[in-house]
Amino acid sequence: AARGAVAVGSRPGTAGSQRPSSSAGTSAEKACCYQCFRQVYASSATRLPPEEEAQASRPSTPATPAAAAAAAATAMRSQRLFCSEACVGRFRQALAARNQREAELSKLRNAVQTGDAAVDGANAPPGSEPERMQLAD
Repeated sequence: AARGAVAVGSRPGTAGSQRPSSSAGTSAEKACCYQCFRQVYASSATRLPPEEEAQASRPSTPATPAAAAAAAATAMRSQRLFCSEACVGRFRQALAARNQREAELSKLRNAVQTGDAAVDGANAPPGSEPERMQLAD
């Protein structure tokens, strides 16, 4: 062998050493804020009260009883964490807007399913059957 040859891919003095872990001395668990995605320590995170968490976790559309039970179990295991009360407030605003939109859509679905002529005629595109019926009168 050649004198002073060094094995390819290794440096002298580093072959057996390991890099220290960045979390070697801490056992604090970090999580992401549900609203803004900032990192926050789980121990200092703000949480929703249980009744609000349950309301926020309910499925937006009716599901089978088994799917609803599975969604409820998942919600109980994974509680939303927030970095501050400001993010909790923004989440509540988004939740209220979602619930309002869901109520509007539900109302429209019911009107379409029951065949409400007032809704159908008012929202009909030009040239459609409801408009032609109104023009014939």
